[in-house]
Amino acid sequence: MMKKKYKGIMTAFILFCVFGVIVITVEAVSLKMNILRALAEQTQTDLVLSNSAVYKYIDKKALGEVEARVIINDYTAAYNEMKEYLIYNMDLSSNLTPKSDAIIKGPIEIKDFIIYNVKGDTVDVVTMRNGTFQVETKNKTLEKILTPNKYEINNTTVTTTIEMDIENMFGRVERQTISVDTDIVKKN
Repeated sequence: MMKKKYKGIMTAFILFCVFGVIVITVEAVSLKMNILRALAEQTQTDLVLSNSAVYKYIDKKALGEVEARVIINDYTAAYNEMKEYLIYNMDLSSNLTPKSDAIIKGPIEIKDFIIYNVKGDTVDVVTMRNGTFQVETKNKTLEKILTPNKYEINNTTVTTTIEMDIENMFGRVERQTISVDTDIVKKN
């Protein structure tokens, strides 16, 4: 009779341990997912704030005209300002590497930096590629102009896309892309 009781206690103990391992695993995965989600949201916020700093370089003459327009005219200074604020907001070193060894692994890469200067019916699309700016003028009345994020351009807008390596919940490192459009004129 003692053996049956001992067998039942061992079975209950094993089930309790298995259940405990399952609960701990689910909690760990849930925690890691929440950390990753919070990182993505914080990174988007940091990117929006960095993009907003670009508007420091608007053409004050165009802003003061009868039909006021927000036009960013110093592309290099605007890019450097965005990058400086990105470094500050995300606590990066000057080579865009995180100062702390957390979830982001390795340097962040700025993939796209695009300024959409709206000038009435035309839009100057200013894209940084290989360290130089290329300007393409498009007509808003002939075509719908969209950012890579599918945001329709009606006001001067800045788009920045960054890529980084993120350690996922299973310890693997994956490449992630975050892209935001910043339009300071749009009224919600």
